[in-house]
Amino acid sequence: MNYSAVIFDFDGTVADTGEGVFASVEYAMQTLKKAPLTTDVLKQFIGPPLLFSFREYAGLNDAQAEQAVEFYRQSYESGNLFRLRFYDGIPELLQKLRAHGIRTGLASAKPDVFIQRILRHYKIDELFDCARGISLEDYCTDKTDVIQAVLKRLGVQNRQSVLMVGDTLFDIEGAKSVGTQSAGVLYGYGKAEEILHSGADHIVHDVSELDSVIFNP
Repeated sequence: MNYSAVIFDFDGTVADTGEGVFASVEYAMQTLKKAPLTTDVLKQFIGPPLLFSFREYAGLNDAQAEQAVEFYRQSYESGNLFRLRFYDGIPELLQKLRAHGIRTGLASAKPDVFIQRILRHYKIDELFDCARGISLEDYCTDKTDVIQAVLKRLGVQNRQSVLMVGDTLFDIEGAKSVGTQSAGVLYGYGKAEEILHSGADHIVHDVSELDSVIFNP
């Protein structure tokens, strides 16, 4: 096996969280009395920090974007966080990693309190050695910082034996910054062209291909 640890992004990598995320983004825009966003724009909210997304994709100024994040979180916390589905093969892959003694981590741009609630709700928290998100006070934490925190908790000495898996450029660039290997997945919400040209060590189309990267080098 190539790896002693595998770290996953959550949205668009472990789970399709679009239904809940889109509903909360729409709530935030409606509350601010802004025009609704198209489906293509909504899809871009999966993965990047929310403050960045509201500024870049919804065209809000800094003050409006901060308000939008607050409204989004109110809506998300009320129940939209559980409106998701795990990608086919992900629970089985996590169980397989654990069975083979490969440490597992989760590095998300979601607030940590939401990540912990989701994992406990779906009873998969025991499948991760470490799961980390951002604090509620951080509107735009760099993904690199979250990955660093997970690496520290996992205690892996050789970072080249760690694989970071994600569906956006933020995940691949974060992996490069901390010195781990990376796998870009094309089944999530990230732009395929960005992933294909990201310099990721591996590109996978589905969870089965990811399994092969890890267990059949």
